[in-house]
Amino acid sequence: MVRHVISASRGIVSIALTFVIPAVLILVSGNTARAAAVLPDDVPGDSPSGAAVTEDAGGAIRADYTVLARNLADPLLTRPDEPAPLKDFSQLLAEAQAMVVAYDEIRAHTADTAISFVAKEASESSSVLVENARERFGRAQQDGLTPILRMALGIVTNSPGLVGAEFANALDLQDKKDDETIATLKAFLRNRAAQLMLPEIAKRCTGPLLDGPSSISVDFDESWAGTNSQDSLKVQNISSRTLHNCTVLVVLQGAAGDVAQDVHFVQEWESGSPRFARYGLGFETRAGRVGRQTVFDVQEIRVSVWADELRQEGLAYRYPGRERDRDIGKQIEGKLDVRLKYVPTPFFGTGRSFDLTLVGVNSIPRHKITLTFHRGRDSASMSWDKDWWRQGEVRRFDTAGKLAWDPERVDIAICFYGDSYTWRRTLEVPHQHP
Repeated sequence: MVRHVISASRGIVSIALTFVIPAVLILVSGNTARAAAVLPDDVPGDSPSGAAVTEDAGGAIRADYTVLARNLADPLLTRPDEPAPLKDFSQLLAEAQAMVVAYDEIRAHTADTAISFVAKEASESSSVLVENARERFGRAQQDGLTPILRMALGIVTNSPGLVGAEFANALDLQDKKDDETIATLKAFLRNRAAQLMLPEIAKRCTGPLLDGPSSISVDFDESWAGTNSQDSLKVQNISSRTLHNCTVLVVLQGAAGDVAQDVHFVQEWESGSPRFARYGLGFETRAGRVGRQTVFDVQEIRVSVWADELRQEGLAYRYPGRERDRDIGKQIEGKLDVRLKYVPTPFFGTGRSFDLTLVGVNSIPRHKITLTFHRGRDSASMSWDKDWWRQGEVRRFDTAGKLAWDPERVDIAICFYGDSYTWRRTLEVPHQHP
């Protein structure tokens, strides 16, 4: 795990509507669910009608935004292994409908056009999902729509444990129920687009700009070689005070320039307290990748936080380097392995060959593999550049007549492009003759 106290940047991370994360962002997320929707009159200082009782319009706008963000943004976990509760249809429908009511209450009284627009988008997209779920529930078991319906309600209510449970089944239904799937994905897109607009509003409902030391630290672990299903993020409040009504924007940039954005909300964040998130890559559909929360080969993470007490924007953390190498080693040591078979006289090929089988991990990315052969005082090395190598795949390494003797052991070194980490093993050569 990497712990890094990020340095402040004066630049502001902006939200571009042309770079909206697909709405099924939460499909492979581990973020926990809310217990229930937050209605406008749940916010301290609000009147029974839902209009905030404040001395100025700015206070009312902040109260409206707080309700909106608490319902729409993804929460941050209090533990890295926090489970997501699984709920039945009645619970999910009740929570989803309560959220729609909360969005409509905000629309009815807010004086802020941006808040009104985001609440409208959230309400209408959530209403589509809820209505579709109600209409299809009766025939869900018969026509196989149950996974899609449960996923739809799970996304509205941010119940990713439920969504994850139905994930594989929904993928199987993708081609069978294409119309229903497309309609659901459209609603998800609209809902998550609304979520990504929250930071722009948060900038107007926040405390003063903090020019001093960073208020948060970051730990990031990138899933590698299929050892985990999600990347892991830990953010910790290292300021000297408790922060309230925190909107947190996390922007991850990959080596190819691709970007993923994730928006979170923390109502109360105690000094010294950590919070956690898990980000997945989504899955491929006919329309492209859906549900992406992170990127391949993360290079940089930028975190912005807007709270009642302070704001800091564009806090930058560079991931590659020794920290990333340690993360890779921690994830694959004791898991990645290879099996070796020596073929001294192959039927095809021009010399002694070695069949290597990858085991222990799902796959490894583009790499360079070096085999160093030993017999007594004699040694010889050969290297090959290879693309993705998948678990169980057997690859033949032909010495092409350059190895004139039978080795007793082989040193195997695999290094990965873009990283300085090298995985090493020494294996005895099992001699066998045709």
